Amino acid sequence: MYIRLYGRVYGYDIEKNENDEYVIVGDSKLIGNFKKPLIIDATKQIVTRRWYDAELFGHEIFGDKYAFITGQHTRLLLPGDAVILSRTNKKVVVYGSGRKSFSYYQDGVLKKRPYIYSDGSLSFKAYKFVEEPIEENTDWMDSNLKYNYDCFYKLIKTYYPQAKDKYIYNEFKTWYEAKKDLIALFREHPQWNDKEKCIAIDLPINRNVDGSVVASAARELFQTMSAESPVFSRRTLAAYDRIADVASRSYNYKTDNNCIRFHETAYREIEEYLNAIDLNDDDMNINAKASRNINAIIKKFKLADRTEYNKASAKCFDAMALKPLQVKFVVSLNICDFVTMSHGNSWSSCHSFRNRGGWHAGCLSYANDDVTVITYGLDKNCPDNDYYKNDKIFRQLFMINKEHTEYVQSRMYPACNIYTDESVNASFNSILSEVGIDISDTPVRKESGRVISGEHYLNYPDYLNFCNACNRYGSNLSLIKIGAGVKSLFNGEWLISTNSLTGNTAENQEIIIWSSNINKSEYLTENE
Repeated sequence: MYIRLYGRVYGYDIEKNENDEYVIVGDSKLIGNFKKPLIIDATKQIVTRRWYDAELFGHEIFGDKYAFITGQHTRLLLPGDAVILSRTNKKVVVYGSGRKSFSYYQDGVLKKRPYIYSDGSLSFKAYKFVEEPIEENTDWMDSNLKYNYDCFYKLIKTYYPQAKDKYIYNEFKTWYEAKKDLIALFREHPQWNDKEKCIAIDLPINRNVDGSVVASAARELFQTMSAESPVFSRRTLAAYDRIADVASRSYNYKTDNNCIRFHETAYREIEEYLNAIDLNDDDMNINAKASRNINAIIKKFKLADRTEYNKASAKCFDAMALKPLQVKFVVSLNICDFVTMSHGNSWSSCHSFRNRGGWHAGCLSYANDDVTVITYGLDKNCPDNDYYKNDKIFRQLFMINKEHTEYVQSRMYPACNIYTDESVNASFNSILSEVGIDISDTPVRKESGRVISGEHYLNYPDYLNFCNACNRYGSNLSLIKIGAGVKSLFNGEWLISTNSLTGNTAENQEIIIWSSNINKSEYLTENE
């Protein structure tokens, strides 16, 4: 059994369950990164399948891991590959190839050869794998577009080093052709930044505070800080868990004088648990903000020095803040912002490139349609260049119809009930008015037109699956088609997989592990 590897290879640990069945455990880990194609022998038995139907197998290269192969091709050889025939030791260039055999010209005669002989051996030795020529013409790009292309190219190569230059270029051109009318529209704004392909404005974003969100954030903080901590005794751990339980109940919080505080009964309960293990409450105050008291609690248990505390506590305390958040509000059409749309400062989503989210190919679906605009918030003190490199505080997409008479406001990330849709929409609507688009900022859901997903779309359709969290503005009953197709960065074919930009294309859907069980006479010519 042989397979052609190209790109990143991920693996999982395996265990046997109570039914003596092999199952995978934990998260995937990067095992190998093949920047050039590699053909390997994969002789060990396939033991299981993941729910998304990826093949898993063991191999000595990968140690005790069972590997999930991404970026592989359904053919061992591709037209243009140079190989040495194992039986004649002659170098030939592959003319055509399929699932079981390849063809080549020798002495003016087209010949066929199976990849694998009946004894299981390869019929060739790899000599040089073909590199497709770069067919890019940048004459149509101005200096700012060339800069955008360079940034996009580097970004894609960071996550997909196996991506071919030709197809990276093609995706960039597809994005520009789709977004050029919207770019021309927003270019009329006085604060348009053509190099960044965005508008960036410093402004406050109002926030809602939901008791369940506050409680959930506190629960996550306490769980994060207690995980595998060596500082607890049985006695202190019991008290810590009880305090965490109090902090994880939404009804234990109240809004008082524009601050989130503990209810007195909750505070007294926490106080009692601390006193029981001789941790006085001198650093706490019943009238203090809940965030300040939680910070004091974590310090009492000597957990605040752990490396993950700053990030974990920032997320929690951010959820407890009522005052408007001063941000740099960005309205962007930059393709790099679409790639990094789910790179949050303390959050992520299925569209994350960084975490290889299950729908991350959909980032380019949004980039390639002609309606979607991305808005997000950054730290107000972030640099005024390469905004896409900064982790986003929040993100929300807007989709404008071609007539510029309606738009859709998609779901807020990281949470619909932390940053207010109304505040973000008001800011976006104001920017629209400054480029000559006058649309009411009052949502109209029932009277408005349809929203559908585009052909070959790969994006997760929040606008359909979370329609209650989305609004529509305007009333001319138009059709808004969201998302577009994306082509593989490896072979240029239409993708059907949402979790890869190289594998699972419409023409080649199978993940192939090559078998030596081939009828030799079916593929060999008489003189071979």
